[in-house]
Amino acid sequence: MSNTSILSDADWPHKRDVVLLVKPSARKRVGLTLLAIAILFCGGMAVLGERGPVSSWLQSMDREADRAKLEPVMRKFAEQGKPEAIIWLAQNFPKENRTSLEALASQGNGTALFTLAALRLRDGDEGEFESLMQQAAEAGNADALRFIKRQAER
Repeated sequence: MSNTSILSDADWPHKRDVVLLVKPSARKRVGLTLLAIAILFCGGMAVLGERGPVSSWLQSMDREADRAKLEPVMRKFAEQGKPEAIIWLAQNFPKENRTSLEALASQGNGTALFTLAALRLRDGDEGEFESLMQQAAEAGNADALRFIKRQAER
């Protein structure tokens, strides 16, 4: 009989097990330390993770920087009557002059109607919001259509 058959992997299933030997007097301290490490890891992932507050803050800082860079160019395009620029300005500076957005909405632009509806809701004018949202949906705005569909399902 050879030694290889006696010491084969089948005879030693625990051969790859990891064993942590801890003195009985230190067992409680080691358990608490491991628990603290797990809590710190989970807390760190919650704070620093993809959807955590640190990530959200960094993304908002990026948006602010992008907005500051784009603002002068978009104002120039809005003065030229470019619809995308007018809508962008209304979305990023909602308290400013809405005359251009209202003019664009009166021409039937679905995105302008949707944006104006959102601004009216923000102002607390729910009646005007619903009317503009319906007009935006009729103009083919996908976001307005989704909103109307969700409202109908409720």
